[in-house]
Amino acid sequence: MPPRRRSQVLANPSSNGVVLGGGHVPTSPVTPNPNTTLHQPTASTLLGGGGVHSAPARMFAKQKAKQSPPPPHTPISPLLPPPLSRKKRGVLGFEENDEDDRTTLINHDGNNPNSQTDTNDNPELFHFSPHYNRLSLMNNPLIGATLLQWKQIIWQRRDLIEFSVFFPRIILITILSVFNSLLAVIESFLYASKIDAVKLNDSPVIIIGHPRTGTTLLHGLMSLDSSFSYCNTFCALFPSYFLWFEWIGSIIFSPFLSKIRPMDNVKLGFDLPQEDELATCLLSGGISPYMTMYFMKQYEEFEDFYAFHRETDEKMVWKESFEHLLRKLTVRALRRGESTRLLLKSPFHTARIKLLLKIFPKAKFIYLSRHPYDVFSSSSHTANTSYTHTYLNTPDDEEVNEFILNQFDILWEEYENAQHLLDEDQICEVRFSDLEKNPIKTLKGIYENFNLPWRATYEVKIKSHPDKKETYVKNKHRELAVELKERIWERWGASFYRLDYEDV
Repeated sequence: MPPRRRSQVLANPSSNGVVLGGGHVPTSPVTPNPNTTLHQPTASTLLGGGGVHSAPARMFAKQKAKQSPPPPHTPISPLLPPPLSRKKRGVLGFEENDEDDRTTLINHDGNNPNSQTDTNDNPELFHFSPHYNRLSLMNNPLIGATLLQWKQIIWQRRDLIEFSVFFPRIILITILSVFNSLLAVIESFLYASKIDAVKLNDSPVIIIGHPRTGTTLLHGLMSLDSSFSYCNTFCALFPSYFLWFEWIGSIIFSPFLSKIRPMDNVKLGFDLPQEDELATCLLSGGISPYMTMYFMKQYEEFEDFYAFHRETDEKMVWKESFEHLLRKLTVRALRRGESTRLLLKSPFHTARIKLLLKIFPKAKFIYLSRHPYDVFSSSSHTANTSYTHTYLNTPDDEEVNEFILNQFDILWEEYENAQHLLDEDQICEVRFSDLEKNPIKTLKGIYENFNLPWRATYEVKIKSHPDKKETYVKNKHRELAVELKERIWERWGASFYRLDYEDV
């Protein structure tokens, strides 16, 4: 396969339009803070070499972080959750404010945990103010684990669990896992032969990009096209028995799902599109980077699960679990009279292009990008508002900051190193800002690049998408500290250049 040529399908080099099929090197260099010493990306880095984000560079950054003195402040104790004051406690511990105030964890006011705290603490860190509730299972993917899957996830990591803090959460998940196991046995009896016999469509469309770059928005918009079928939230959270229990399960388990996502006010529902990786994480017994949602303090232990470079048992199990899920989704699509061409989405697939092309040589990829500072702010807000419902131990500020930085490093490096594997008609690069401002124009560019049919009925559905209504409120984050921006620049500088984002 010849190397992919870099081109722009919709935007000219002087504009800020959608970058499809490649992207362009900025005509003027980004100017960093004059007090910061940086390693400027080379020409090979700008063209996909990924030199700045090499594995040794990541290791050096980690060692530097570990050698840094701990932040002077003391994290909020999970044993002493903040008082509820005028809040009412919702189902399973999800705290909601009375009347017009939004949930504490999703308040869009700039004076809330959405943003960097105004303190005199280490300015190179984003400081978190999590609201722990040990009973909460809201939006927790582990509610769909079978007993065997749950045992595989926690048994080998039992020494890492803070039982004194999260014992109630563990007991609740264990009880649910017994119920899930019974339902899974029934599905296996009913559908095992059909799942094994079904053939997969060989040309899925896969949405990739770092978390918080707009992949959910694009996934939601493209799922409106009847040319695709997709993994919805119920399938993602209950992958062991959605083929026969989806309708009634959506009613029974509704108390476990908030109406909107706590990190970005996007509508949640069991029938809405969701990341397939959540399901694969459960089916494989925890072989996924999503394990960091539960054990973020040990995020380095899950780095091999991004790209699966080594031939290990874990890689084989993940691949089998992933393909099993896709066969189940295909059986579901056939039963419902839907297209068997799958629309997949997961930020972690950004690191797996080589592996995914071995499974689907005709696969097409859409890479979403967003200004790196906005990615960091939004990722920090997600950690601050969502992960407290999933943690099985409690990371400190430095560990969460380093997790966010390191995850971007891995995904960016793997994506750049896979560029030569893709033809022009297999990859589109899209800016989140352009998708947000002009979704129809952006989507038409994607469809044209992939030679997909554009239907008038689909365009009508796009115009009525919930994210375009006045009821949708977008998050607002405070400006990051200068010192934190410099730290981000030192780690993610190559992406600023390659994707043409200014250091502002």
